[in-house]
Amino acid sequence: MIRPLLEITTTPPQYEYQITRARLEISQEAPKVDRRTQRASLNMRQQAGRLEMNSVRRRSDMGFKGVVDRANYEADLGRQTALEKTGDYAEIGNQLANIAHGANIPDTLWGQSMKHNQGNLVLVPVSPVDIHYIPASLQTDFQPGQMHADWNIGRAKLNFVPPSFSLNFTQYASINIEYTGGPLYVPPSADPNFVAEA
Repeated sequence: MIRPLLEITTTPPQYEYQITRARLEISQEAPKVDRRTQRASLNMRQQAGRLEMNSVRRRSDMGFKGVVDRANYEADLGRQTALEKTGDYAEIGNQLANIAHGANIPDTLWGQSMKHNQGNLVLVPVSPVDIHYIPASLQTDFQPGQMHADWNIGRAKLNFVPPSFSLNFTQYASINIEYTGGPLYVPPSADPNFVAEA
């Protein structure tokens, strides 16, 4: 059996690797809501019915006048009296102008003085009392309740972590060559164990 003179052995490499998967990290803020509420309100204003009587014109007709009405009445009365006196003096002057035609001056003066002293019964209509009824009233003001909400759903934060791959060699590959034969003598006869072939 012929044995090979060289023994070649190989050592394979040894390594460790680690793979990390990609992942997506999400952080979410807690949602919250701010609420503001306003209660409903009902406002009522009630006014009772009332009876209004205005007797200003009636009292004025009966002679009970106010300050303004009295001033206006006296002004009108003064104008009327002035006009009447002017007419009387004009009439006396006309009669005195006819004295040559037999006018009697004492009778004329007496007649003018008695003209305004004659009493006359005058019926003055009296105005009625103004009666006005104001019915009762009820006013309502209703304000409905309200609610305001401010929503904050929170922001989501996304963080993408890419994948990773790491390789760690614990042993490198190698080739070992080992000579398994004996020493080579040149010439072969130099080998102490040389046996010549016959």
